[in-house]
Amino acid sequence: MNRLKSAFTHNIGLKIGAFFGAVLLWIIVVNVDDPSQSKTFTTNVQLVNEQILVEQGKYYNIPENGNTVSFRVSAKRSIMERLSSSDFTATADFNNLENDSRIPVEIAANRYTSLVGISTNQKYIYLEIGEEKEQKFVISGEYSGNPAEGFAVGDITVKPNVITIAGPANIVSQVDHVEAVCDVSNMDTDITESVVPSLLNSSGDVVDSTKLKLSETTVEVSAKMLSIKKVGVDIETAGDLPGDLALESVSVSPKSIRVMGEPEVINGVTSIVIPADVIDLSTVTVSVDTTVDIRTYLPEGVSLVDSSDAQITVSISLVETVEETLNIPAANLTIRNLDPAYVAEFNNTTIPVKVSGNRSDIEELSAGDVAGYVDASGLSEGSHTVSVNLDLDEGVTASTATTQIEIRLRGAPPDADETDVDGEDDETENTETTETDNILQEDDT
Repeated sequence: MNRLKSAFTHNIGLKIGAFFGAVLLWIIVVNVDDPSQSKTFTTNVQLVNEQILVEQGKYYNIPENGNTVSFRVSAKRSIMERLSSSDFTATADFNNLENDSRIPVEIAANRYTSLVGISTNQKYIYLEIGEEKEQKFVISGEYSGNPAEGFAVGDITVKPNVITIAGPANIVSQVDHVEAVCDVSNMDTDITESVVPSLLNSSGDVVDSTKLKLSETTVEVSAKMLSIKKVGVDIETAGDLPGDLALESVSVSPKSIRVMGEPEVINGVTSIVIPADVIDLSTVTVSVDTTVDIRTYLPEGVSLVDSSDAQITVSISLVETVEETLNIPAANLTIRNLDPAYVAEFNNTTIPVKVSGNRSDIEELSAGDVAGYVDASGLSEGSHTVSVNLDLDEGVTASTATTQIEIRLRGAPPDADETDVDGEDDETENTETTETDNILQEDDT
């Protein structure tokens, strides 16, 4: 027993020193083999209680790459080697929002909690906060490219055709309209394709939608392909001009337009007619140009290829009319349909006829140049009053005119009265000749 006691108490100082030396040596060995280390980790920040801003009618936006946080971690090498970014949770609570611009981030280890030290430097996630706006737009269908020759694009439909846009008010307010465009290059049949709607401002430029929420990311656009045909434009008129005016011409410009429609419809269209009730001549007093929207008079199922052709110019040209009496030589008239058993002749050498037309035409008209005829159909021997038919230029009209013709049997002598008249004329003529001869003889003497 004494020997055992002596073993513990003999040189007690050296033994205590050796004990502490061994502990120190162990500590040194442990720290050399498994030293403490520090390392930077990066993880995504989880946002909680976001509805607080939504309830206030506000939006938030995190700048690019702004939803991550980097932090310093210290731990033994043996622990550190087992750690990754997924072993840490970073949380930003909107209840802790500061100055409407940043939220403190709390970082916690998911394991080795007591063996890991996290830097105490406060980390933040920074936000852009503003008023939120939501607005609905009707999506208009458009097309790009040129269809096959002889075809045009008809109706374009979009499904769905309404989109809801939500996000920062200053960005949503930039959106003026929304389009969905399909490509119809070289197409001759109907087409349907899925496209991404384009948000455009009032200048037609694309609005950046990265910060916006869209109810529809893609829509279906369908384009109908129609046949093209070129047809003329005709016009009808109603009413009569005032008496002192004449219609020189009615014309349209353009004279033809391109229309489109289903083949079975377009094949039956030969022209587009502007009806008579559009141009009432009784209300026109001067030459005038007027514009007519031709779309009103397109047949059902037919539309214009080019909307610029919709406005048709109708030109009405008037001239002043005058009236003049012409003495038409009877020699310029022929007698038609006379029974071959008869001969006929005019009782008068000229026939007065009233003609009317525009001033320039009437001034150029000469009585000696006007020809015509009378109709002796069914007439027999004797004196007859017949109507005179004149061959006049277009735009010149004649009032009703009559003259007398004398019909007798072919080979029959003139009436006795005519013989007597002729005899009297001859006797008178002979008397006048004798008197003239006497005068000449007196002069000679």
